[in-house]
Amino acid sequence: MTSTTAAPISPKPRRKFVGFSEALEESRRRRANRTEPQPWLARKCTIGLVLGLWGWTGYVYVGRLCVPMIKRESDALGSRTIGIAFLIVFSILWIMFGWSYAKLIFTSPGYAVDHVQKTPLPQPPPSHQRNYSWYSEESIGGPPYSNITTPNPDAPAQHPQTKPQSQSDIEKAMGGSISYSYRQNVSREQEQADVRDLDAFGTKIIGTSVSPTTPTQTRIPTGQPSHTDFSTIRPEPSDAVMSPQTDEGNGLPPPVLSRNPRRDPVLLPEYRFCYREEFVKPYRTHHCRVCAKCVLQYDHHCPWIGGCVGARNRRFFLIFLEWASPFTLWTFATLVALNARGSAEGLMDSIDPQQIVIIIISGLFAFFTSGMLLSHIGLILLNTTTLEHLNMSNMKRRERAILGQMFTIFQISARRKKKKEWDHEWGRIEREGNLWWLESESENWKATMGRRVWEWFLPIGKAPNDGLSYPTNPRFDADGRWRRRSEWPAELQ
Repeated sequence: MTSTTAAPISPKPRRKFVGFSEALEESRRRRANRTEPQPWLARKCTIGLVLGLWGWTGYVYVGRLCVPMIKRESDALGSRTIGIAFLIVFSILWIMFGWSYAKLIFTSPGYAVDHVQKTPLPQPPPSHQRNYSWYSEESIGGPPYSNITTPNPDAPAQHPQTKPQSQSDIEKAMGGSISYSYRQNVSREQEQADVRDLDAFGTKIIGTSVSPTTPTQTRIPTGQPSHTDFSTIRPEPSDAVMSPQTDEGNGLPPPVLSRNPRRDPVLLPEYRFCYREEFVKPYRTHHCRVCAKCVLQYDHHCPWIGGCVGARNRRFFLIFLEWASPFTLWTFATLVALNARGSAEGLMDSIDPQQIVIIIISGLFAFFTSGMLLSHIGLILLNTTTLEHLNMSNMKRRERAILGQMFTIFQISARRKKKKEWDHEWGRIEREGNLWWLESESENWKATMGRRVWEWFLPIGKAPNDGLSYPTNPRFDADGRWRRRSEWPAELQ
């Protein structure tokens, strides 16, 4: 007999544990590279959940709460009068909830592909320009609007060599860093990737690559203690021009703390080109990665309706919230009140578990829908979308950080005075600094909700605008750049 030698068993590969941040980054990377929409069932399954909860709530409230009161059963939680009154109010809210929800999910938000044709690839924004990422977390200060100039495209690129000071010194002096980077020999694929990032979120400035790990050149005042009184620093005059050889030839901008609106000409075709669908997007259009389509006046992707909120269905989205909020509040409040009363007065032998579940669900949705309703009323009064308002909030947050470096926590009046100076020079961020501001909250509201009062509450008709064209704020130039008050039309100054 011949003995056989068993083959050596290879050790099992060790499982690689991925941290939360790595998993989150990987998820973001997959979403960024997605070119196909999510499966139809994955996007629409929540509609069935909402309709199921809606129907079950009607059964519990009518069949297990109102009907026993109307029949005067022994375990009823109220009189016949209360039962009839509650049934009438609930039925109206229940029907309007279902009607407005059906109108919302069957109304398309409006897709750009149905209205525009594919166009050749435009010339990407030049990578040699010096751009400051006002929409990155690292940038809270920089040169004033008028001090940024575009170098000659034919001139060789300058490469700053000055090393930044230590991170601790930077944090003490500025509370952040000024992002300042050159990009040379950037491939066309990378340029297109930058624009795709802007398509999806509108938060990445084309031609600038900024991340927590991206090397940046930072300029902070030298020879000054960390508690310098920055309130004495004044911006340069509006006609000042920054030479490429400023700051002793290293090409870095002077450390000026002031309001710095974005300089990107966002209305130019090259800034509105979608590299996924290969056409120039209409104004206020953005690409939804979940639906894999460019949505007109994109507000956000709502999983509860299985689609996006855009130009054609935004009015119905707010009408749905106008009915969903009182519906869930009424259901929650009346069930809690009657069950508490019945328990205290001994009107019921035991608590109905289905009513308790509906109380919990309606309470959660009441909190959610009421918050959404108030939020979107504010957005419509400003004539802005969730995505557009995010950029405004980022700018306001950075200004608060700048003011925090300029003044101490006790210099409240000085902080307010500086903020008023900025508002006087530029206007308010959410109004005069809003590209789509229509001069009054009333006009903003009517532009989305319609000019007749019944259009604000009844889910009938259609949106007052087609989502393809919008008037722009005359305080911006033709390319979409915010101008100082001195540059506004005479009738607006």
